[in-house]
Amino acid sequence: NFVRMDYAIVCSMTHMQKMRNFARTMIGNLVEVYLDCDVETCRNREYKARYARALLGEYKFLPGVTDPFEIPANPDLVINTSKLDLSASFKILLEYCQNIFIPKLE
Repeated sequence: NFVRMDYAIVCSMTHMQKMRNFARTMIGNLVEVYLDCDVETCRNREYKARYARALLGEYKFLPGVTDPFEIPANPDLVINTSKLDLSASFKILLEYCQNIFIPKLE
């Protein structure tokens, strides 16, 4: 038997807890995934030099650099992307989604 279920994964760059709390009130089945990554690793990975430009004052609002970033209070899933590569991170996300979104057929 096949059961159709529609879900979407949305990237939400919310750097403040009050914004995440608001999203939870607006989206009934919100699953918050926190991709934990230190600023140094983010800076080394990015290709547009936003971090360097923020430190030069060219960007006024770059969360974690020129603007505060509040670590999520209670995310449903945390993936430390500073320590895991893309493949391992994706595998964790996929397994989590399979466990919570795909109904167990007996």
